[in-house]
Amino acid sequence: MIAGESVNSITADFNRRAIPTPQNLARARAGKQLATQKGRDTSGALWRVSALTDILRNPALLGYVTHQDSPVTGTDGTPIVRAPALVTETEWNQLQRELSDPARTRNHRRTRTPSLLLDVATCALCGSSYYRWTCVAVAGHGRTTGVLAATSLPG
Repeated sequence: MIAGESVNSITADFNRRAIPTPQNLARARAGKQLATQKGRDTSGALWRVSALTDILRNPALLGYVTHQDSPVTGTDGTPIVRAPALVTETEWNQLQRELSDPARTRNHRRTRTPSLLLDVATCALCGSSYYRWTCVAVAGHGRTTGVLAATSLPG
């Protein structure tokens, strides 16, 4: 991350190198057999961007005791340290800046670029266009309550 690599590329690298996920580490510690084929995990527990991002945002990387992803403080107000820090405070601050940088995120919903359903299907509840399988209405009811309705095609 600090070197400019994306969380997505890091998770892809972890999966390619078969680095165990926290879920698989817990399975192994419990003595459960992991499903593997040719040395690769086939149990279905792959690294996900959201999981790695949660880990990178957790102050436990600084060695702090945490509760609900927040440091637990002692009576003097300083965080309680449980273990040696995995990153320095400078690295931690730089990492948090990188993770929070709006230029790194791509949460922009594209609704006017080519898509199988765009301008072919509409939501039967509100009439908004479908983009892939989701209604693009502000109400955002697409996947849960939206009803797909075919739009008549010129013909």
